[in-house]
Amino acid sequence: MRPSLPQIVSRLPPHLMDDFNNPPAIEPGAIRMLHGAPAFISSLLPYAALLSFAIAVLWPLCHGQCLYWGDILLYFEPMQRFEQRLLLQGHFPLWNPLIHGGQPFVGNPQMGVFYPGTLLLPILPTWVYTSLSTIVHLTLCGVGAYRYLLRWSRTQIAPLAGGLVYMGSACLLGRLQFPPMVQTAVYLPFLLATLDTYMDHVRESRGDRQMYWRVLSCLLWLSVLVALTTLAAHPQLSYLSFACATLYAVARWLRGYQVRHHKFRATGVATSLCTTLIPLALAMMLGLFIAAVQLLPAFQLLIESSRERMTVGQANRFVLDPEGLLTLVMPYFFGHPAHADYWGGGNAWEPALFIGWLPLFFIAVGIRRYRHDWLARFWIFILVTCLWLALGIVGGLFTLAFTVVPGISKFHDPARFLFLVTFAAGALTSVGIDAWWERRRRAPGVAPAVILLIALPLGWFGQVWNPTIPNGLFRFLMEHRDIAPTGPGRLYMPRHKILWKQYVTDGYPDYGLRTQRALTEFTVTNLPNLPMEFGQEMASGYEPVPIVAATDLDGLVGDADRRSEPNFPRLVSLLGVSTVVLPASQSIHYPEFEKIQWVGAARLPVRYWRRIEVSPTAWLVTRTRRVDGKRRIAAALADPGFDPRREAIVSGVATALPTERNDWQGGQGSADANAITGLKRSNNRIDLIANAGHYCSFLVITATLYPGWKAVVDGHIGYPIRADGALVGLSLGPGMHSIQFRYQPDVFRVGQFLTLCSLGALCCGSTLAIFRGIAFRKRAVS
Repeated sequence: MRPSLPQIVSRLPPHLMDDFNNPPAIEPGAIRMLHGAPAFISSLLPYAALLSFAIAVLWPLCHGQCLYWGDILLYFEPMQRFEQRLLLQGHFPLWNPLIHGGQPFVGNPQMGVFYPGTLLLPILPTWVYTSLSTIVHLTLCGVGAYRYLLRWSRTQIAPLAGGLVYMGSACLLGRLQFPPMVQTAVYLPFLLATLDTYMDHVRESRGDRQMYWRVLSCLLWLSVLVALTTLAAHPQLSYLSFACATLYAVARWLRGYQVRHHKFRATGVATSLCTTLIPLALAMMLGLFIAAVQLLPAFQLLIESSRERMTVGQANRFVLDPEGLLTLVMPYFFGHPAHADYWGGGNAWEPALFIGWLPLFFIAVGIRRYRHDWLARFWIFILVTCLWLALGIVGGLFTLAFTVVPGISKFHDPARFLFLVTFAAGALTSVGIDAWWERRRRAPGVAPAVILLIALPLGWFGQVWNPTIPNGLFRFLMEHRDIAPTGPGRLYMPRHKILWKQYVTDGYPDYGLRTQRALTEFTVTNLPNLPMEFGQEMASGYEPVPIVAATDLDGLVGDADRRSEPNFPRLVSLLGVSTVVLPASQSIHYPEFEKIQWVGAARLPVRYWRRIEVSPTAWLVTRTRRVDGKRRIAAALADPGFDPRREAIVSGVATALPTERNDWQGGQGSADANAITGLKRSNNRIDLIANAGHYCSFLVITATLYPGWKAVVDGHIGYPIRADGALVGLSLGPGMHSIQFRYQPDVFRVGQFLTLCSLGALCCGSTLAIFRGIAFRKRAVS
């Protein structure tokens, strides 16, 4: 029998330890969790246990209930319904015109348009799609952790316990209302397991070229996993997964090199790098190229968004307060939103850390027994470091990492580092159970008792995290919606933070037993992005990665409202707003707006003011003024003398004027009100006919200008210009013009090309590996 990892660590001197390259074999007797069970059935029991746990925790989803709370209600459900509508109509969702005057949909880092699971979205109702995806991915989190830890364990209960700790932790169950997080969390353990297999095959293939097909297979599978991790659509967890996997690969390589050569030599290091780590780096690059169709548009959006200029103070949004460590043993120390008694800082789910009580004991046992083992040391390092980073600027390490480590400055919420803390806790739980199991008599029933004592507290605490409602979220919203704003133009809610605090963050009134009443009232607030459910456009919106120019313009209009400035009606017309929505206790006093009297308005939490004069979607002006710089543009737009119907503020170009500059400046006042006809807007296009009359004119459209918008004027290429801080503008000569705008981003086309080429390389490599494997097996048989 091959020696086990604990035996190697305890009996051999350090320079002879080969535990790194020879993971311990599972003892034949230990493979039976239940005495007397056949080995085949026993090998399936862990997977059945993990699936049963996921179903037990998410049982309401299995009989007609659906998740609704938090980001599902305000963000993912509206986005998925928008995507589903377009896919069923045969259109690809490149652009989302329903929030912020338009926002890229492909390239939105939290919309997994190219994730394989999205293929089910046109087939299933959105609530069924979300429920099924949640159950499947939560189960896969446990399966992946089990498969990774199995190779380092002497029993089945150790990796099974580690898988339960990972999938049942408050860190994951508390984030089910953020589906991309759970999707991305699946792939970390599979990445680590593939790295282990690759390292073993590299060692086995030395001197045996016929075994290289196994190495190639591992590298190709690693590329697929990297692509899936990226396409799962949560960049922050993808970043943390890749960082952890990279550190793990380097740790394995360093340990293996030290064991084989006893000391470092420059030549040996270079050779080992070329044969081990460089192929890994190439495989990861291939995976990123496979995901290029999503990555490249996401990078462009990052450049155009406010994330590019985030400070450490802005990033330090949700953190783990030092006293939050008490929730490891007292999960209800700060109360809970489901009980309406939460009093902790920030919110309840981001710093959630509970992993059960028994795992804490096993973690202590594992650290005490195997603190000199490389595997235990690695996960202790990850646990301590990420726990320190999760403290945010209070701990100090996050500030240093934000400044020094590439990539961290693009993400907020240091509490997200608890994702790696949870996985490290699961790995150390597995190590601790192995240490404890080795010194105990294996009496019947001990293994199931240990698993139950780990699973029950996790299931007990996990039940309260995700309230549900029946019959699907959209149907519920339709049944309990008192009003449905209709008409041209957009809704605008400049004071939405008042309602946001009242209905979202102040005591979480839509949690728990008060769900039906509170959610019914919540549906009529029209908080962003609830109107998206019904195809209603909003001038602002809830978007974690917005275009910075659009948010700046929104902020300028919002400041004018808060200060009751007289130019508010003029500024709000830039957003194409027809209806202003305010809390019921608020009002506006401008003659340009009239209050809408809705049936049953006395019990509504909001009031509506409609603009008397309809705000046009597009118009012509005969005068422009070039202003560059964020502050100068804001000052020009806020100038009391600025009239958007007579003048446009242009920026980012050498000149916005046509060749006939004198004709341009000859016009006085706005163009004819009927100058724009035949206006048609759809998802990725805008068509119209503009009559500029006798003067050169400048067209302004209430849509956010973004790289990728292209114009065709009378069959010739036009060049859109940024107007009034964020809008689409276009220079026109005298006369009648037929104009078509199309959103056709070049980065998307380049991404498609790279993805197709990478998939071709993956198929060729897979075919080569398959045929080499078949040939190797034939030679082995002969």
